[in-house]
Amino acid sequence: MKRVSIIILAAVLCLSMAACSPKETQISTSQPTASEVVMDNVYHPETDCHYMYRNSYFGFAMTESPDAYYIHIGDTVYVIDKETFTFSPLCGKPNCRHQNETDNHLAYKCDAYFGVCQLPLLEYFDGYLYITTTETVISSFSAQYNIIRMKPDGTQRKIVTTLPQGTEECIMHRGYFYLASKVYNKEMNAKYGVQRIPISGGEPELIYVGQIEGGQISNLTAFGDYIYFQDQIIGPEYDIRTMCYNLKTGEAKNIVKAPELVDPMRMYIVDGKIFGSLYHCRDQKNSEDAYYDRYISELDGSNQKIVEMPFDKKDATWSIFSDGKNLWRYTIPWAPGGDPDQRIMEKLDSNYNVVAAFPELSYGRSVTIFPGNDDYLFIVNQEGETDTSDGELAIYAVDKNPEDGILKKTEILRMDYDNVIRGITLEGDETDIYIADRG
Repeated sequence: MKRVSIIILAAVLCLSMAACSPKETQISTSQPTASEVVMDNVYHPETDCHYMYRNSYFGFAMTESPDAYYIHIGDTVYVIDKETFTFSPLCGKPNCRHQNETDNHLAYKCDAYFGVCQLPLLEYFDGYLYITTTETVISSFSAQYNIIRMKPDGTQRKIVTTLPQGTEECIMHRGYFYLASKVYNKEMNAKYGVQRIPISGGEPELIYVGQIEGGQISNLTAFGDYIYFQDQIIGPEYDIRTMCYNLKTGEAKNIVKAPELVDPMRMYIVDGKIFGSLYHCRDQKNSEDAYYDRYISELDGSNQKIVEMPFDKKDATWSIFSDGKNLWRYTIPWAPGGDPDQRIMEKLDSNYNVVAAFPELSYGRSVTIFPGNDDYLFIVNQEGETDTSDGELAIYAVDKNPEDGILKKTEILRMDYDNVIRGITLEGDETDIYIADRG
């Protein structure tokens, strides 16, 4: 009798973000199909990477379709109706107990079970959902990571590709999966870079080879004609390069100009511009002298300029994130020197003035923020003791456009954390059970 154990871990989305609003967001309403992918610098919701839901950190993934939001938490996918905010597992089996099931075989057979969210990808494209799954292969004592295509109700499931060994991040944009990964040859020697695979299936194509010895690719995202990522090594020797790959020309270049010993942080898209941060630390005598500059540039990195914000550059207890249209300032829960009783989240206008804010906000021991669409952002909050996994997981929707300027959160789910961090142990014969065969 063979045993395979999958231990679910949850992680936290660490947002160190920024943005600005020089013009209205370019969003197409033409809804091109997969056969009509448009190459331009306009956001097409039906075919483009949902960068406002981008979360490269282990544990959670989220997206939206015209009718619903979808979120992958731990090992289960849930659907949230846009009209009613009703929240349910993506499973239509009668009498299924979903995440509350204690029998391992029954828990694994729930249609909402998709395995550990280790490589977060959950996208809506041309009438289908695409999701990375962790498949338990009982006969080989192993797990493999597939991308499944299915209808928004979870039916008509099909494996479109199996991710290559060494894949660390994955996004979907205009007809391709883009992978941050290590690439192995027959002798199992590895180099790292960015690969892509057509969504219809096929062999991986290496489009960028990492330039730093011992480096890796991180913070993979996309907008318009560009794929963005950081080619970096962090440790005794720092080297962080913010790269832009042009889909039309096939050229990649470092697009952030930073002085020596100044680190470019993760960049974001807002109203058709790049917004990012430059961390001045390694040229200072101690961290107390460190500070942040914020910059904006065109999508190709040109016309980079420093912008001034009415906040303390040296205060590392807050950061900025973008939902693609607006800036949001928020307290970093784990920042050294931060006051746990003084949490903030504020919506800023194009002049960086506060136009909406929470009167008070509790993050709990960890928080993941999905910036979301024009109407709502979402907070995934772990609430409970700081030194154990006890407690609850709560998900809130926040109306971004309150008439009185006071942000309010609406709870749409609360569950015991034990139902998120589960250990699924299977015992059985040599028959493999594939998630793609369900629905």
